[in-house]
Amino acid sequence: MSRARLVRIAAALAAFAVALQPWPAAAQAPVNSGAMQPVPNGLNVSVLRPTAVNVVWTLRGGTPGARIQSPIGLFKERNVGGSQAGVGAGSCVTAPTAAAGETMGVIDSPVTTVVNPNGVARVVETLIIPGTVAERALKRGLDIFFYCREFTNAAGGAIVPGFPAVTNTVTCKQGSSAYANFSIARAELFFEDHRRTATVPLGSPDLKVMADVAYNGSGLMRAVWEVAELGATNLGNVPINAPPRVFDTPVAPNLLPQRNLFRTLHTITQYVGFGDRVLLTLPPSIPLPTTQPGTFVVNLRFVDPPVGFEIPVATYFVKSNEHPIKRAAINLLTPAEAQTLPYTLFGFRWESVPGASQYRLDVFPAETVVSQTFPGVIEGPRTNPSNDSNVFQRAPADLSGDREAILSALVPSAMTSFNLRQGHFTRLVAGRVYTWQVRALDQQGNIMGASPVRQFTLAPR
Repeated sequence: MSRARLVRIAAALAAFAVALQPWPAAAQAPVNSGAMQPVPNGLNVSVLRPTAVNVVWTLRGGTPGARIQSPIGLFKERNVGGSQAGVGAGSCVTAPTAAAGETMGVIDSPVTTVVNPNGVARVVETLIIPGTVAERALKRGLDIFFYCREFTNAAGGAIVPGFPAVTNTVTCKQGSSAYANFSIARAELFFEDHRRTATVPLGSPDLKVMADVAYNGSGLMRAVWEVAELGATNLGNVPINAPPRVFDTPVAPNLLPQRNLFRTLHTITQYVGFGDRVLLTLPPSIPLPTTQPGTFVVNLRFVDPPVGFEIPVATYFVKSNEHPIKRAAINLLTPAEAQTLPYTLFGFRWESVPGASQYRLDVFPAETVVSQTFPGVIEGPRTNPSNDSNVFQRAPADLSGDREAILSALVPSAMTSFNLRQGHFTRLVAGRVYTWQVRALDQQGNIMGASPVRQFTLAPR
């Protein structure tokens, strides 16, 4: 072995031995005593979407039995650090200060907890950083801004001996949606026809529900598909999965026990990589209940990552019939799913259904999803980003009522195909995306079979 190589190995071993030595006392992390410490105290924030994360506020060395509270949180341009006795509390006042600069946003959800006999207090806040705050910081040329809370004793005494108030801040660093902390930015539930409501006959086997989810970062997503019946419970009196108005628990709000009104259908445990969209579907092997008439709501409850806003549920109505209707599944042949067709006359083909009197073919213009550059105003964590059309826009916006087919045709039961004529073809636009479905009708016109909805694209000219 050469002398030079021996020297390199000796130097590496020496560096490793130094790394194993304990840090000097001055370099070690300070003991959390008398200060409200947030964990994590650094967040990666998306400049395009809301970012949500659970922040754990922890106090050690507090006055046992004291109820500490923080009525609001503030997003500030600059940071003056955590403090006791109000020193540096300029970062947590609403009015602008020379030290902390402008207030760029306000979170109006109170955070409160009680100091344990051992002097420790802990509370979890589901913090949502609105897209408007990130946009304001971006316009000011800031790649870093700060979230601040000031905690006081509700009874007017001291939080820690001799100090009536403590403050601290969370650092927020801007970046892309892939760079941001793993969080749900928006979620929309809908049925196969892209509506949030559906009406189905008793015993219908083919009702499908899905969720279009926009997210930041990457990580392990855990969520639960669940269903409940309205009318038998007081479910309609309060928001179903809204975040708490007051954060007062030492455990994550998303992990709290849920009201025993929903029945679990399916649990999702899925790793999602760097990206920004994922389509979640209830597996076909797990049908939605349609065996009794009534009104049902389908919910997608996220366990992890945290969600700081209410996600609207999907609602379906099961009609009461004298006899349940059993629908056969129709297998579509051509065009194939997501196939791009040349801009010329083409046809549709499917498999037959025994006992059908005729078939109905419908072609619809597909709904598109557009991601905008900047979000609109999101006032606080209780405001649902679903109401902000700039965050995540689905067109056409009206999801109520039946969609109108751009092309419909009734086909005799002896035929399982339909070729477009020139008059039909002129209704289609080159470069557009369309969906199509075939339903089987009995002699009374009742639907006795239905196919899934397929999509095709008509190529540009």
